[in-house]
Amino acid sequence: MRPALFFVGWLSLLLTGSSVWAQPAADTATTAHQRGFIAAARAAGFSSMPRINFFYEYRADITQVEQLRRAGLDLRAMEKTLQIDGPEPYQAGVLYTDAVVLGTVVSAQPDARREVCYHSGFRVRVEETWQGPPRPADTIMVRQASGPMGESRVIVGQEELLQVGQRVILYLHLIDGPALRRAQAAGMWPYTTNFAPDDYRVLSAYPVADGYARMHYDSPLPYHEARRQIQRLIAILDKDHFYQKDFGAAARRR
Repeated sequence: MRPALFFVGWLSLLLTGSSVWAQPAADTATTAHQRGFIAAARAAGFSSMPRINFFYEYRADITQVEQLRRAGLDLRAMEKTLQIDGPEPYQAGVLYTDAVVLGTVVSAQPDARREVCYHSGFRVRVEETWQGPPRPADTIMVRQASGPMGESRVIVGQEELLQVGQRVILYLHLIDGPALRRAQAAGMWPYTTNFAPDDYRVLSAYPVADGYARMHYDSPLPYHEARRQIQRLIAILDKDHFYQKDFGAAARRR
């Protein structure tokens, strides 16, 4: 297996799938909430337990399935498909995020050591926050696996490196340091951690220039239209209140 593909596999298991290591405490309230969600998902017509668990892990409100579909995120279609390679459409990418910001890359901190998790780090000055904790005017550290490695460069998957001076919409996930340290202790994570507790990893980056946002393989969108569509999806998902939603009541109403 090529090193880049090996790295992708570990990232998928230990970073995106952090629930393997970072499950919330199985107290009564947590268990009841998850059971209510499963009941609501089944009442809404979902049948795949792996996909239902996926939706729960990423806080997808399956009671809003029709509103999400009209906004461009089709959870029913996702239940029937498996993403093998390549980036998700920007609408589906909202599912995975802890934070979505518009910002400018102000500096780069590459790390060429072969054994590290992230070969690129960038400081980003936040201009707008659409989801998550970073505040406008904050400067945050975001990291990418791709970058210099020894005398060469490594590119992971479809990742495009950020550039200093670039204005960009960022989909971000807070790096789960405790999960990685547990994986290291268990001998399942062979890389050296090189991030701080408040650092984010970049899930997707959409450059903004000349009034347009480049949404990967989609046609460039006028920036204000991209902003409107993404914010609409974020509002429907309402991840900040996911654990306060009574999914059991939603299931009983059907």
